[in-house]
Amino acid sequence: MAAPFISEVSFENYLPLIDIVARKVTLTTGMVIEYQKAGVDGGLWHLSNRKAAMEIDLMPYVEAATQEYTYIIASDPFNKWNPYLHETLLFVLLRLGGKSKDQLASWAGQPWLFVQKDWNPKYLKGFEDWYKR
Repeated sequence: MAAPFISEVSFENYLPLIDIVARKVTLTTGMVIEYQKAGVDGGLWHLSNRKAAMEIDLMPYVEAATQEYTYIIASDPFNKWNPYLHETLLFVLLRLGGKSKDQLASWAGQPWLFVQKDWNPKYLKGFEDWYKR
């Protein structure tokens, strides 16, 4: 099994609530984004759109000693649709005040209906760079 693609988004004082994050992702993508707790402790959230076969995981992390608040985004590198949801979630978290070392793709934050018509992972501008990171 290959390692998932990972992005980290840190916040200064708090993590935005998952309800707000999922709503913003839904509004940005124009798709219904379902979210549910994954894992026994409830520390992992699974966001998905079954119709478009997109799914990613979002894990909140708080470093107690430094009071650093972080969301970790993880997605399957073999799903050709996941980069869209991954980048859109990254876009939303940055808009909610987060900071990340990752650069957004040129198509991040655009509605799925707009991006979908040209979605071909081999030829979509910016997609190759996303996979090489």
